[in-house]
Amino acid sequence: MLFQQSQVFPADRKQVWAVIQRPEFGQAMDEAAGIQSQLILEELRDGNPFTITAVTFNEPLPEIAAKFLGTSQLTWQQEQLWDEANFRLKWRILIPNMERKILAHGSYELLDSEESNSCVRQVSGEIIVRIPLLANKIERQIVRKLERSYERAGNFTERWLRGEDLS
Repeated sequence: MLFQQSQVFPADRKQVWAVIQRPEFGQAMDEAAGIQSQLILEELRDGNPFTITAVTFNEPLPEIAAKFLGTSQLTWQQEQLWDEANFRLKWRILIPNMERKILAHGSYELLDSEESNSCVRQVSGEIIVRIPLLANKIERQIVRKLERSYERAGNFTERWLRGEDLS
């Protein structure tokens, strides 16, 4: 199942890129997006930053997904390869013990906007579930959770960039 989301930010790509890499922003973002994350690995790959982060949604999973995964909380490892020159990162999600049954990958990109002093965040990805009879339902539930999380994250980023009170 493919998904895509776009949002305009009130700052240019360089400003947004610098902000999203700040640790204090990342911590505040996790709270706003309803997740908890912990950095596991940080290294350079072909000169580009590569990270692996353990991520857990704070909200419980819908019942059918929880039964299948054997847990009420969706937890995964997220790999991210940052391409700073092009304001893009590629991501891949690995759900423990489900690597062959659930595939998730995509990109996060900051694009120039037609409006001055702004840019467009474009998130796109694909979720593939290989489970007979349940695949479509589980894909939809995972995509909904990711879309809500990215929407919260985007709204938070926009407010952060505007300097609004985030408490």
